[in-house]
Amino acid sequence: MAPTTAPSTTDPFLHRLLRNGVAKAVSQWDRLAVKPEGSVMKRVYVAGNNLMDRIPAEEWFLKVVPQRPRDADGRVVDFREWKDFKVVVSHPTILHSTQLHTSLTTLTATALPFHRKRLTLSVLLLPFSTLFMIVPGPNIPLFWNLFRVYSHWRALEGAKTLHALHSSGAIVCVPDPVIDECLLAWDEEKEGLIPDAVVKAFVEREMGGPHLEREVERVRKQADRRRKREGNPADGATRS
Repeated sequence: MAPTTAPSTTDPFLHRLLRNGVAKAVSQWDRLAVKPEGSVMKRVYVAGNNLMDRIPAEEWFLKVVPQRPRDADGRVVDFREWKDFKVVVSHPTILHSTQLHTSLTTLTATALPFHRKRLTLSVLLLPFSTLFMIVPGPNIPLFWNLFRVYSHWRALEGAKTLHALHSSGAIVCVPDPVIDECLLAWDEEKEGLIPDAVVKAFVEREMGGPHLEREVERVRKQADRRRKREGNPADGATRS
């Protein structure tokens, strides 16, 4: 999604602090990737990534949707006040804009109560996860619970933004010929999922850089698992 107009917004100190804290935590987590194979930290890193890969792709998407902007007084801005503000959603021509609007309505209607409930549950579990501090070694339950608190909160905020944009009519669906070209070069019968090289090139060219590669790869893995669950595991295994 890309806004056609970029209104000025405030960036509250708490939001900046949280964003910077998360960025630092992610940087420290990524350092575990270079730990020696077989070490405790390397096993923790692999296990953590496997868990994150199973978080629904919809949640990862909502987490990258910006929070609703606020005015100088700290109040959430109503998108209907921005008459010329639009968010463009690019899509292949095989999809109709009506399908996309229906999907967005379903996504927000499902995500808002889900992440609100899970956020509350994760916060309530925090005191219990701190009890693991008496166990020698890193407090993995606490780290995971803190991550889930942030993740559900961020997905909830993204769902609120998406709902506000959609209900105000600010979302415009536009066919993208670049996506069509990628799909034309893809033989589903022979290749199954879209090849890694095609996905990587599209992400870097159309989505502002390689920072979304990890999220896209998670979507691919989940799509592969769903294909296998649909009743053709052998075929899915050969296409992965």
